[in-house]
Amino acid sequence: MNKTIIYCGTGSDRDFNGKLERGIQQACKDNKIHLIALSSLYNYDTHVASYEKSRKLERGENSIFELANTDDIDGAIILATHFINRSKVTELADRFKAAGIPVVILDDREDGCYCIEYDDTNGMRGMVKHLIDVHNCRKINLIAGFRDSMESNNRIEAFKEVLADNNIEFEEERMGYGDFGANTYEVIDRFYNSSLEFPDAIVCCNDLMAMHVIDYLGEHGMQVPEDVIVTGYDGIIEGELYYPALSTIKRGLFQSGYCAVQTLISHWEGTPVEALTRIEPIHVFGQSCGCKPKDRVNISRFSKFHYKIYDIYKDFNYDLVNLTNDMTAAVTMDDLLGCIFSNTFINDMEKVVFCFNDNLLSNNDIFGRKDNDEELFTEIMTAYYLNENGKIVSERFPLWQMLPESCRDSSTDVFTYIHPLYFNRKILGYVVVLLTDYYDASLVCNSMFRTLSNAIGDFCIRSDKEAAVKQLDYMYVRDPLTMLFNRRGLIRESELIFEKSQTGQYIMGIGVDLDGLKSINDNFGHDEGDNAITQCANAIEFANSGNDVCARIGGDEFFALGVCEAKEDANFFIDKVDEYLAKYNRSSGKTYKVSCSCGSYIAPAGKVKTLETIIKFADREMYRVKQIKKSELSGNDE
Repeated sequence: MNKTIIYCGTGSDRDFNGKLERGIQQACKDNKIHLIALSSLYNYDTHVASYEKSRKLERGENSIFELANTDDIDGAIILATHFINRSKVTELADRFKAAGIPVVILDDREDGCYCIEYDDTNGMRGMVKHLIDVHNCRKINLIAGFRDSMESNNRIEAFKEVLADNNIEFEEERMGYGDFGANTYEVIDRFYNSSLEFPDAIVCCNDLMAMHVIDYLGEHGMQVPEDVIVTGYDGIIEGELYYPALSTIKRGLFQSGYCAVQTLISHWEGTPVEALTRIEPIHVFGQSCGCKPKDRVNISRFSKFHYKIYDIYKDFNYDLVNLTNDMTAAVTMDDLLGCIFSNTFINDMEKVVFCFNDNLLSNNDIFGRKDNDEELFTEIMTAYYLNENGKIVSERFPLWQMLPESCRDSSTDVFTYIHPLYFNRKILGYVVVLLTDYYDASLVCNSMFRTLSNAIGDFCIRSDKEAAVKQLDYMYVRDPLTMLFNRRGLIRESELIFEKSQTGQYIMGIGVDLDGLKSINDNFGHDEGDNAITQCANAIEFANSGNDVCARIGGDEFFALGVCEAKEDANFFIDKVDEYLAKYNRSSGKTYKVSCSCGSYIAPAGKVKTLETIIKFADREMYRVKQIKKSELSGNDE
């Protein structure tokens, strides 16, 4: 089937998202469909402790979804509930629908889209009913997730309904919000120290919180399920291998991902398909509720699982620290890319392409310029990747392509995963990973790409600062009108001139004074006066051998300092100044002439030690020349 699906999701390193994406991948493989996944690095429910914190990440996280090019895709799948901002789901869905692309929404509902959701209500009802009917629990506490989470709210309502059906009063003090993990210890500590009678069971809205509760109870000498029953939700593998193994509700994560692809296939084929599909939960009544005897988990299975995780992580942290250190020391973009592509983790992937904004190192805010809030990516991007010979190559390409043609792979066995690269509000670009199996890599990909984003962002800031320092230094030692050195610059550069002069050479100083500047200003205006100053500066630069330091040291005063091989070089310099001005005056069309008076001083290297001495004697000669000019003009007037 020659089709392409785009998947918009978040936080693929999480167990929930990973299982769901595996279902999507498998369905695409089975049906020969190419998969492109746009995946942000964070997700609201499981990683960010509060909505306000998550909003700081929103611009960078959402940037990746702007790459969804509706021209090249046949269907879209969106994981809704894990977006930082729910309105982004509606925006994406509307964009796809407007292009006539069928959309499947996972774990939520959206008008005009196929929707696949989990029956959380029946899942929670079944677990609470089991505790009441089978284990005769009457005092049941609840640890919910976030206050504003749809998943959490659905489970709370189902919990309350079952209590009401069994004539059990709901007591507010028996409920707390554990934020799906972050605040679990605070909630269980409040339960433990409450004046209320300790519960028969504690129902948790995810497995992670359930494990935290069991840990806390164990630290306080209480046994599960002997002293109190604890249940979870989600059915993650850590809960299965935990002691005691959790009683929980499994969501059909893999099934929902697979079903999303099948829904799109049915749409393409014109086969009737329900607008809403509900994935039924699977109740696991295990050791933590007492339905199964407590025993240690199968050591072989436990070891196999954790060895797999260990195998993935064993060198990753070491490589990550080394990579960060190396990137911190990077001076050029080539250094930075060399660090990235020499990293073992990046090298072990089948294909990784870093796509940077074309203005990555030129769009800085040095002097008050701000990044355009509307612009996320530049129209032209620059891709960096390793070629078949292991060499880093770069290639510019239009943004709408998403990838250079040379890097595109439409094989149905290759998944294209794309993650954002950003630093604070600065969008750096994105990274593309092409793999035949992304699941294992995704466990550490997010950590790697977050670290790379920070390191690349830091590199940009350092580059911006260095550019700012250079620009400020340039402004400090340069004359803004002529761009010659100013007096400060001349003093600093003169030290280098003295240092590099050798025995047998001469130190040469040329004093230059623009003739008649006041007359030009008075008769033609200051703009023409500035022009005269500029032309005099141009003449001095024209005479510069390339080794001289030329400076404007006053309003109409200039000075050149250099090292020469013969005394005649000073006359040659002055002749070149006169030559330039003569050519300018012949072609300028101005009614005034630009001229200057020059004086020189030359001394053997080592005989003169200070710039002040050279300026003093060169100026003395220059004023002598100027007086001769004035005398000649006076004589002509007579």
